[in-house]
Amino acid sequence: MKINTGKISPWNRNLKIKVKVFYPKNIKNLTEIIKLCKKQGRKYLIRTGNCSYDGKSLPNMDDDYVISLKNFNKIIKINKKSSTIILQTGVIISDFLKKMKNKNISLYSIPGGSGISIGGAISANAIGKDSNKTIGSFGDTVCKLTILNEKGKLKRISKKKEVNNYVGAFGMNGIIIDAEIKFKKILSQNVLLKTKKLYNFDQIWNAFNDNIEYQFVQVDPLLRKKNFAILFNAFSIKEKKNLFKETNASIFLTLTVKLASFFMSDYLWGLFYKVFDKLNSKVSKKIDLHNLYYQNSFKNVLPIFFKEGICEYEILISKNFRKIMSKILSLIKGKYTLSYIVIKKIYNSKNNFNYKFNKKTGLSVSFGFTNIDPKGKDRVENFFKKNNLEVNATKNDRILIKNNKKNNLFMSKYKKILEVNEISR
Repeated sequence: MKINTGKISPWNRNLKIKVKVFYPKNIKNLTEIIKLCKKQGRKYLIRTGNCSYDGKSLPNMDDDYVISLKNFNKIIKINKKSSTIILQTGVIISDFLKKMKNKNISLYSIPGGSGISIGGAISANAIGKDSNKTIGSFGDTVCKLTILNEKGKLKRISKKKEVNNYVGAFGMNGIIIDAEIKFKKILSQNVLLKTKKLYNFDQIWNAFNDNIEYQFVQVDPLLRKKNFAILFNAFSIKEKKNLFKETNASIFLTLTVKLASFFMSDYLWGLFYKVFDKLNSKVSKKIDLHNLYYQNSFKNVLPIFFKEGICEYEILISKNFRKIMSKILSLIKGKYTLSYIVIKKIYNSKNNFNYKFNKKTGLSVSFGFTNIDPKGKDRVENFFKKNNLEVNATKNDRILIKNNKKNNLFMSKYKKILEVNEISR
C-alpha cells in the first residue's frame, strides 16, 4: 500500500504534526494496513473528514499512522418504506446533501462543519441546528452498523445496546465501515429563512422555539450593542426552483484572509462583523437547505485569519444563562480576541451512548478565541467545573480528562489513552 506523508492540523489550527497517511480502497486494503501496524508495533487512528478539533484526529507520535476512509464513500441503499439509508462512513455529509437534492431527502442533527464524514458524526455523536425532542444528536439516528474489529473481522451489528457502544466512542471500539441511519423526508431542498436582531442574553434565551425546525443565533464576538446578535429561523417549504449556491471559499477570499491575518486586530475583525450584521439583519428569503447549514463561506477560512490557532469550547447551559455567559466572556474579553459565538438549542438524548454532550436540554454555546496560555485555559475550564457545566469533549481533550468518572469505562479508557500519548486504539 502506498503511504502519503505531509503535515496536517485540526480545523482550528492550534496543532500541526507530520503524519503518514494510508488511503485504503477496500476492506482488503484496510485489513492489510492493520496487520502492518501490528507487525511494526505502530498505533493508528482514523481521520477522514478533516474537521476534528484539537487532537482527536492527530497522532501524538511521529511514527504513528493515520488511515483515511475517504474512498469508503458509497451510498449503498435507500429504503423509502423504513426511511433509512445505508452509507459508507467515508461519505462527507455536505456532499451527500448535494446528491440528495432531487430526492427530497436530508438527515437529522447535521453538524455545521462542511468536511464532517458520516463516521465522524457517529464517532463524536455530533449535534445539529435541527435537534429536537425525538432526535437530540446524530447517534439517535443510527440503526445498524458494520464494523471491522481488532482481529480484522467484519461484524454486522443491529442490537440497539451494541450499536450504542460505537456511538461517541471516537473509533476506539472498532472501525465503522458503514451505517444504516434514519433519514428525514423534506418538502423540498429549500427553506424560508427569517432573521431577527437580538440585543442581550435574555432575548437570546427567550428566542428559541421548540416548533421551529432550524434555528440558531450568531453573536457579535465584540459584543457591541447595535449588532449584538442575529437569530436565524428556517422553515421547510415546497419550492421546485433550484436555489443552491456554492459556498466554498474562493482562492481570492482565501488569499485576502491570509493577508489580513498579518494585521489581525479587533478593529479588522469588528469590521467584518459589521458587514455580516448588515447583510443578515431583518432577512426574509428562500434559500437552499445546504446553504443554511453551510451558509458562510468565510467559515471555511476562519482559522486562517487567526493564524496562531483558535481555542474552542462548546458548553451546555440549562439555567442562569445571562449570568454564566457574562462571567465567561469577562474571563476572555480584553485579554483575547473572540473569533465567533454560535448558540443553538439542543435536547437530551435518552440513549445510553459511550459519549453524549446532550445529557440535558438547554442552549449549546460554541465559541472560539485566540490561542491562549495554559493558565488562561485553566481559568475558563475551572469556571466550567465550578458551575457544573456540561462541556462538549469533542472540542477539548483537557476537559475530558478532568471530567473523568471512575464508574465510566469509556471516560477512564480515553483518559488512559491521552495520558500515554496514544490517541489510537
